[in-house]
Amino acid sequence: MEQKICIGKIVKTIGIKGEVKVIGYTDSLDRFKKLNKFYLDGKEFECEKASIRNDFVALKIKGYDTPEMALELKDKLIYVDRKDAVKLSADQYFVCDLVGLTLVDDNNKEVGKIVDVENYGASDILDCTINGKEYSVPFIENIFSEINIEKGYAVLTNRFYEVMVWK
Repeated sequence: MEQKICIGKIVKTIGIKGEVKVIGYTDSLDRFKKLNKFYLDGKEFECEKASIRNDFVALKIKGYDTPEMALELKDKLIYVDRKDAVKLSADQYFVCDLVGLTLVDDNNKEVGKIVDVENYGASDILDCTINGKEYSVPFIENIFSEINIEKGYAVLTNRFYEVMVWK
């Protein structure tokens, strides 16, 4: 398991005080209000202030006090330590934990892998390889009978095959 979780991306500067606009990669942008430290390119940074504005976060980073300084952070991904990540319910998963899972049938035979997770609004879409072919599958209820992150596998149900789309 990855020890750092990606929670967003800096997309541009905002105003004259060095704030940056962050697109969140999280279910709740409110998690940024509790953000203390985070990482960009493996280097630790400190959050001075975070405010929610419609569908993005305005983030003030300690030591970045001008738009010119903040501009060097554009397009950087924001990571937090796993221990500082939000706590998930039993039916929620971090994207980084889903990518790479082995897909097995109900006889425990390996049939593929999850290679990526995308989101187009309605639900997350799992990009998978099944028996050497690429498919997309909405990440909805009843497509897996079990997901075991620690052991690295997910057991497919017949529903999985009903909703998959060949790429």
